[in-house]
Amino acid sequence: LGPFRAAERRCTATGTSMMKWLKSTERTWFSWLHFYDPHFPYDPGETLEKLYLDGPPEFPQSVFDIAQINHLRTTLPDEQIAEYKALYMAEITRVDWELHKICCQLTARKNQKETLILVTADHGESLDEHGNYFTHGDDLYDPSLRVPWLTTWFPATRSRPSLAQGRIAAGQAPLNVTAGFIATMAGLSFSAVNPLCGEIIKSWNETSTQLPDGNSY
Repeated sequence: LGPFRAAERRCTATGTSMMKWLKSTERTWFSWLHFYDPHFPYDPGETLEKLYLDGPPEFPQSVFDIAQINHLRTTLPDEQIAEYKALYMAEITRVDWELHKICCQLTARKNQKETLILVTADHGESLDEHGNYFTHGDDLYDPSLRVPWLTTWFPATRSRPSLAQGRIAAGQAPLNVTAGFIATMAGLSFSAVNPLCGEIIKSWNETSTQLPDGNSY
């Protein structure tokens, strides 16, 4: 995959480690999982490569080369862009599969209806938009800034609001309300730190639309 390969553990190893730990506890728990996979260079493995490519990858992947291309504002051939995009989608798919496996195991646990699952990202990825190739952190365009926010639903209680089930919320929310959102849905008071949480949850319920059938990614 070329020089300057980032240290990375596959999401399958991270998910397996988390579920092994969870099986050893019955108490109230909190877990933060960081899946690093969809970062350049993209290495989804042969099985997933076959889902998105007609043959093995043809183009080398070098973090240094991509940095130089972005710095000098040069371009990549269309065939290379298409291959990198396919490999990126393959890595997203691997993370999606791992999240599905974890959610299935959580569903089988006691008190699963009281488990809040939130999936989001700290950044997006520019795949060739605005002349930025397979990178993030160097621009303020939507491909780098807009990320998904997926969360499970469970009913309201006296100490927490409810979320509309199977819906897509209109608008956006800043990621700095994530901690307050988790605390609010856990029935804790977080208004002193971030009073936006209650208003955001209310607006989501009022402006959301029905979630269509299909894959989340």
